[in-house]
Amino acid sequence: MKNTGKIFWGIVLIIVGVIVALNVLEITDIDIFFDGWWTLFLIIPGLIGIFRSGDRLGSLFLLIFGAALLLAAQNIIEYDMIWKMLLPIALVFIGLKMIFGNIFKHKERKRHLSAVFSDERAKWDNEVFGDNEFNCVFGDLKIALENAIIEKDVTIKINAVFGDVRISVPHDVNVRVNSSMIFGDIKNKRPNETIAFTPTVTIEASGVFSDIKID
Repeated sequence: MKNTGKIFWGIVLIIVGVIVALNVLEITDIDIFFDGWWTLFLIIPGLIGIFRSGDRLGSLFLLIFGAALLLAAQNIIEYDMIWKMLLPIALVFIGLKMIFGNIFKHKERKRHLSAVFSDERAKWDNEVFGDNEFNCVFGDLKIALENAIIEKDVTIKINAVFGDVRISVPHDVNVRVNSSMIFGDIKNKRPNETIAFTPTVTIEASGVFSDIKID
């Protein structure tokens, strides 16, 4: 299930590319841009997040919010109603998260951190850091690893939806970045060089409408 999101988006992009190509060649005339098509960038990540280990409550909120916007785009409900209900629904979800948060988390999430409608900071000071995963949904997340102890190669997974993520890593490690951003940007300020016999930090970043900075 670890690569579910990447595989799904890869298939979606392939299908869209094939349809556009067929339309250009006048073989088909398929309109993929229906009213509210853009809400799929909320609905699909939310749906995927529910079936993955992580903050499933945040994913559920994203799914419901996206579905409501789709219904409004289809003139089934009014946009005004969504904005009026957004705050009370968000408060309910935050309250549920505070009370039943552990129910919506995978057991292994004890070493993970999520920023959902909040600003969070994860910091390792003279502590051993291993493989980890971070999620940021409508939030701001700072990951401070400049003083962390990295004894071997580690992998950091970052999933962001409408979020801003900044991660700082020690200067004496190699950094490798694998990213799949949709309507977002990833900036890597680390020098593109490899230090022999030095641990490598691999950052696997995926995001939708998000910015990720690495320094």
